[in-house]
Amino acid sequence: MLLERHTRWLDAVEPDEGEQATLHERGVPAAFVRHALDVAEQPRIQHDGAGASLVVFRVPEADGPGGKAIALAIVVRGEQIVTIASQRLALLDRVAPTDAGMVPAVWLPELVHAVVAAFDARLDTVDREVERLEQTLRTSQRNAEVLALLECQKALVHLERALAADVGLVERLRDDATLAFDPAARRRLDAALVELRQTLQMTTISAEILASMMDAFASIISNNLNHAMKLMAAVMIMLSIPTMVAGLWGMNVPLPGGGQPWAFAAIVAVLGLASLAVGLLFRRRRWL
Repeated sequence: MLLERHTRWLDAVEPDEGEQATLHERGVPAAFVRHALDVAEQPRIQHDGAGASLVVFRVPEADGPGGKAIALAIVVRGEQIVTIASQRLALLDRVAPTDAGMVPAVWLPELVHAVVAAFDARLDTVDREVERLEQTLRTSQRNAEVLALLECQKALVHLERALAADVGLVERLRDDATLAFDPAARRRLDAALVELRQTLQMTTISAEILASMMDAFASIISNNLNHAMKLMAAVMIMLSIPTMVAGLWGMNVPLPGGGQPWAFAAIVAVLGLASLAVGLLFRRRRWL
């Protein structure tokens, strides 16, 4: 799908073969289109020697709350801008298509700010999900919550890798000799680069906190399992005393006091006291 966002800005969303031919007619090299639609494409800057420049960012995917990133390619040819992505990206709506803002030296720094805003929004979504799961795990220890935390951890790793790659891209973009940004454009890129680094730092901190939280919950679950096993063992020991005596007293052989009317009550009382004594001993040792 081709969207004419401005007379100097064409937005291509998962273009088919016919639309790719149209892009080629507009001066976009076919290799640039292939790079843009490659899901594993990493941030890069490439010039074709005929006046076209390719800049590839990693940005959060449009669908789903995860942290996976896709390639967003920007082809600059003179004052013409073509954006190519495999999904419709809402972050492009944050870049106002005006005549004054469509100069590449002005538009590219604004795009970097929009990319940062998209990462911030996705990071905030993951952080809120982690907080919700943390509150749930305080009262429940089901596998579903633990697996959901694992998905959040994977999302943060994806976000961190994409942000780190974009930081390196903007650093190269600022000093690119072919695009030749003027001092004002470099200052805008520097400001965007600071925001990008801050977002990367926050993502790293969130990933480290979540990793520590996962370790803490693993220890808590292990401790609770040990406590449950210890409690079950203590209860089984307490129950084994009356069971053993009852088994012996129920044998069809002469036993002391077997013919006395008070024998049953005495045995029950002794067994109760014995079990209570064992229970108090376990309680004192903090086994119960």
